[in-house]
Amino acid sequence: MLIATLQEAIRTAEIVRIRYFGGSTPGLERDIAPILISGETVQAHCLLTETVKTFSLSKMELAVAGQPSALALTTPTATTEPNYGSLQELVNENQTFLESLGWIVKLEDNCLSLHRTHKNGKLVKTPVITLRFEEYAAKLVFDGDEITEQNVRLRERPWVVRGKNKDTVTFGLVTKASSVFKDRAKELAPGK
Repeated sequence: MLIATLQEAIRTAEIVRIRYFGGSTPGLERDIAPILISGETVQAHCLLTETVKTFSLSKMELAVAGQPSALALTTPTATTEPNYGSLQELVNENQTFLESLGWIVKLEDNCLSLHRTHKNGKLVKTPVITLRFEEYAAKLVFDGDEITEQNVRLRERPWVVRGKNKDTVTFGLVTKASSVFKDRAKELAPGK
């Protein structure tokens, strides 16, 4: 029924409401405009993110009002990470582990950072890895006299992980961000 509905939506250019159990928000309902079915995937314009995405058919089901999800019962939880309510909770649970890797752990405002020390034991002020909550995004513009913020907007993925010589990655959930943060902490550990 799913494939037949998607094929009909492609033919008629209609929008289909689905539940998708992949990506960073498993089980989220979203509206899509299917474009092409190819093997086990469907390419579609996601109206939630306003982008064209490729969805796995095995992780998708039609969202019918009043009908519970069948996939929610059979899809394994994507993460075994605890759901931290704050960065402080993340630090409380992981500080000993991070320090055992050789890190100096700092928590300030909305930023958790990991630092190395100089040979003399003093802290290197520039962090190697950070996990930061950045609620807003903006474009900084210099007009010749001053720098101003323009196009200020709420971020869909406010959890940002940065690491030295690593790509910056963003997440909608702190759980996924904390997993990448800890992986990078192991990979870049001073004790290595």
